[in-house]
Amino acid sequence: HARSYQTALGSPSATLPYSLSVTEGQWHVSAVSQISRTVYRTAVPVTVVVTDLNRTRDLVLVPDTTLPSPATVTFEASEGAKLMLGNGAEITNSVEVQIPPRAMGDSGLVTVIATPVGELPATRGAQPFGIGYSFLAQDAEGHPITQFNLPVSIILHYTDEQLRRAHITPANLVPHYWDPDTGSWQPVPNVVLDEVNRTLTISTDHFTDYALISSSQSWCISADSDGNGTVDAADLQAFAAQWRTTQGDLQWDAFYDLNQNNKVDIGDVEQAAVQWQQRCSE
Repeated sequence: HARSYQTALGSPSATLPYSLSVTEGQWHVSAVSQISRTVYRTAVPVTVVVTDLNRTRDLVLVPDTTLPSPATVTFEASEGAKLMLGNGAEITNSVEVQIPPRAMGDSGLVTVIATPVGELPATRGAQPFGIGYSFLAQDAEGHPITQFNLPVSIILHYTDEQLRRAHITPANLVPHYWDPDTGSWQPVPNVVLDEVNRTLTISTDHFTDYALISSSQSWCISADSDGNGTVDAADLQAFAAQWRTTQGDLQWDAFYDLNQNNKVDIGDVEQAAVQWQQRCSE
């Protein structure tokens, strides 16, 4: 909805119905599901106009990404360590943790665990980009280390292909942490963007759950291809350029398949035209 959001949770199932308690008006509905290490999601949000008490819509989830395996490192606190989650040769969905000596204690063994998270909550103003990461630090007795003596660096990687698929720029990526008390994503301070190496580096004195959040408003208008917050001539031209492409074509881009029938056809163009000059705030 233009000014609020709802979430439905449940176990993955091809036939399980989910329900959202909403008011009348226009809603943008998307879904994500993690099965084993594969993350499935709707290619684009589905726009639903609610005019009565019951409105149903089938959502098609397609494979989006494969989660890297969790990573663990045990080290002497006085020496520090590095931890890499994901394949360093293929930086998609990879993250690096750099722990300086004595950051987590003067002596003794420390264990740091990094776990990828595929199912991330989304709100109107915070749309997760890719996957998230959960971090945990423990001492030799298994007690959590909740405060560090020195800042620890968390380096999040992104790729040009990820940006292209999401129709955003690096400037739209903002690392956030999940605040369970407010049930919302909060921006992380002390972040450095490196567009040359395609990384965002967080400096933190404690661990929590992190994710890259897109500040682009294109999510709430499914036809906003360039993420400028409205549907204009440039968007319609982009749809025209994708005309008659089908899944599997070299130039295929699922973003333009608004009706999710695995091809860009007149139905997609009509949906884009209906959103002409619409804005997220409307």
